[in-house]
Amino acid sequence: MHYEVEKSFARDFQKLKDKKLANAILECIQKVSDAHTISDISGLKKMTGYRSAYRLRSGDYRIGVIIENNIVLFVAFAHRKEIYRKFP
Repeated sequence: MHYEVEKSFARDFQKLKDKKLANAILECIQKVSDAHTISDISGLKKMTGYRSAYRLRSGDYRIGVIIENNIVLFVAFAHRKEIYRKFP
């Protein structure tokens, strides 16, 4: 699948100091890139009440994505306590 990254996501990723978390996020991006359909992405869950919002789990962190027209837009990532304040 094709993917795009929002500027805020990229900015937050560049500020990240935890290399382990950075590698986990890159693995999730690679997993999305390798997938052909939405069902091929393991760990992807649809957000209740939103048409195109999904989340990916990576340890204690969540990655918020929006999927429309086979394009995955990476919007936000944060600790599981904070992600639902930022996304969707």
